[in-house]
Amino acid sequence: MASAFLGQVFDDDHPAVVNRTTLSSTTEYALMHGVREWLAGGSTGRIVETLRLHRHNCCSRSSPHTFLGNHDFPRLADVIAPSLLPAAFCLLLTLPGIPGIYYGDEVATTSTWVRGGPDSLLRPAMSPSDVERLDGLAHDLLATVRRLGAFRRANTWLTTGALEDISTRAGAVSYVVAGDGRSFRVRVNPTMQTVRFPPDEERSQPVLGTATTENHHVEIPSRGWAIHRSPVFSR
Repeated sequence: MASAFLGQVFDDDHPAVVNRTTLSSTTEYALMHGVREWLAGGSTGRIVETLRLHRHNCCSRSSPHTFLGNHDFPRLADVIAPSLLPAAFCLLLTLPGIPGIYYGDEVATTSTWVRGGPDSLLRPAMSPSDVERLDGLAHDLLATVRRLGAFRRANTWLTTGALEDISTRAGAVSYVVAGDGRSFRVRVNPTMQTVRFPPDEERSQPVLGTATTENHHVEIPSRGWAIHRSPVFSR
């Protein structure tokens, strides 16, 4: 059995560090912080910078380990509105890299931690029986994460895919991940209004998400997300 070595790297510029090591993968904190900040109300410009940095970091000799939370930070559901959690997992599970989900985030686990308090409060106990007692919101989120997880497992090439065509429209973000002769376009809309994208000349096919199509325009509802299969992207 082959061994894998995960390294904890805090530098934003991964290639400068990773390419001098033999690590199998390294933690990419910049992506976690960028996604959290954007979905908590941050600027669209900031997430574009984050995605461009992620594209740069994916040029390292090994794919980065991507995540949205860990044992040292407030729970994902403590900082992002419940209605935006599916969008967060859409980003995590469509972007290149080796994604990981911190226990409980897939069911919107929150904490009672406050700044200055013991960090053990960030890690509440959880057992398999808790999954059987989920409320409606947590149950629906888990179902969404499972669908996105199945999509990711069916497209393992996404780990080393090329992140391209990063763009914005009315507060929403769009990007393409291409590789292995395939291509997906992803759109995420954290705003409070529907965002209509220009006519879809690619005639892409919906895969997952909340998009609707009208006269070839793709519309992403408030706090919605969508994955479309499209022809192989080329610049």
